[in-house]
Amino acid sequence: MSVAEQIALLAAIGTCLGVAVAFVVALLGFIKWRDQRRQRELAAERKLRDACDLLKSARDAQLDWLTSSEAEFSKEPGTGQEDEAQCYLLDALELGPSRKLQAAIRLELGALAHRRGELDSAEEELTESIRLNRRYAKAYEERGLLRWYRRDHSCAFQDMERALDLLPRTEREEIERRLHSWRAQITET
Repeated sequence: MSVAEQIALLAAIGTCLGVAVAFVVALLGFIKWRDQRRQRELAAERKLRDACDLLKSARDAQLDWLTSSEAEFSKEPGTGQEDEAQCYLLDALELGPSRKLQAAIRLELGALAHRRGELDSAEEELTESIRLNRRYAKAYEERGLLRWYRRDHSCAFQDMERALDLLPRTEREEIERRLHSWRAQITET
């Protein structure tokens, strides 16, 4: 092999090594990005879970308060927990979670706004939840309840029927019961 051929061979080997090194660097960068993304997703899931726990605790405290003899004389409990839960939910959104997790967070924000009587905000959050995950039965159900409350009966029925279509047969009973009750209320009026 001549000197020129040896030089050409070394140049080709150098090019191959450069490509291999570039590939390894890109692969390591991708793995780092994927791990960071997963960590953000886990953090958002934790915040959502913590917010749901706070909201459940606030609802329980409100129910206890309503059934107590002190209800007339004391401030309704749970509002501080709701505020804290809302902060957790907003923090979770800032982490940039997946669309599916964003839909779950938006559902909770919408349900919270509905409980607080912030009906326009509730509808916006619930509609955003559905936009993010068109197959999210719980979001259709919650928006259906909101629309029923707002006396938008035709849209309420559409949302509840869409929720029924998305749910497995084993989970449809409550919505079917509610729809039956609504139909009875409409025929009575």
